[in-house]
Amino acid sequence: MWFLRMESNDPCRNLAAEEYIFGRLGAGEKALLLWQNRPSVIVGKHQNTVEEINSAYVRESGIDVVRRLSGGGAVYHDLGNLNYTLIAPAQEAEEVGFKAFCEPVLRTLSSFGVTALFSGRNDMLVDGRKFSGSARYVMQGKIMHHGTLLFDSDLKKMALALQVDGEKIHSKGIRSVRSRVTNLRSYLGSEVTLPEFEQRLKEAVAEGNPVAELLLTDADRVKIEELSERRYRTWEWNYGFSPAFSMRSKKYIAGCGLIETALAVENGRIDDIRIRGDFFCYGEISLLEGKLRGIPLQADAVRKAIRDISDAARIENLSADDLAAMIVP
Repeated sequence: MWFLRMESNDPCRNLAAEEYIFGRLGAGEKALLLWQNRPSVIVGKHQNTVEEINSAYVRESGIDVVRRLSGGGAVYHDLGNLNYTLIAPAQEAEEVGFKAFCEPVLRTLSSFGVTALFSGRNDMLVDGRKFSGSARYVMQGKIMHHGTLLFDSDLKKMALALQVDGEKIHSKGIRSVRSRVTNLRSYLGSEVTLPEFEQRLKEAVAEGNPVAELLLTDADRVKIEELSERRYRTWEWNYGFSPAFSMRSKKYIAGCGLIETALAVENGRIDDIRIRGDFFCYGEISLLEGKLRGIPLQADAVRKAIRDISDAARIENLSADDLAAMIVP
């Protein structure tokens, strides 16, 4: 079995490294990767990103938002969370299911005197609270199973980052199911360090079989960074890949009146938009709506489109910043 403890805390680089190593290993090879990310929200491949995150809080807090290759729900990462990736032959994985890939974690906790259980489709619980969720991706006879382990995460920030007003956004994306969560630190005690936990997890996965360090060359690192730039750092992947959705917003703005926006988004771009309310508009509101159609659902793009338009479609006492804040979640 191959083993790699990633040194980076960059979620884009780590997800790229995971994908690169997965593609590089042979169909019969196995590997364990351990890694941590700085504060970030990692959304499932088939999810609508804006439907999963508290966009304002995420922006203000500098939290990264990155889409992964596997399905499942959105998860919050920080340096108190340990991520593990298991790579194995797909046929073997299909025979045993999610639970078998979680067993090494359960055995690791048992070695520390903590009783944990596998629950539902892909979760692990202690005292009825979730500390781990997992997902998988299958390609070319191999499976990549990866999961989170809440060791000592900031659960308040997690709740804020994933707190979404579901009444405003409607899509066909797969919504995450929020669960009561807990940190393993509460059960392991302060004397158990993360490196010690990682070592026991490594031993539990290996089950006495030889373990070899997976060494990355400079050429490997260059390819990983290229993949990171090509996929994981792009708006097209992290937001534009989202399924079509619609969104509504309503707000009273002093000096302007009541503003209501309704928009349809496809491939991350505004496909259609309607602006209604009791405001006064210089000219036809359809001119402003037309200027907004086709642009990316990004605050800067919306502000630019609004500022570029002439007074012929300006809403009285409504700033570009105010309207952009309503349109972009």
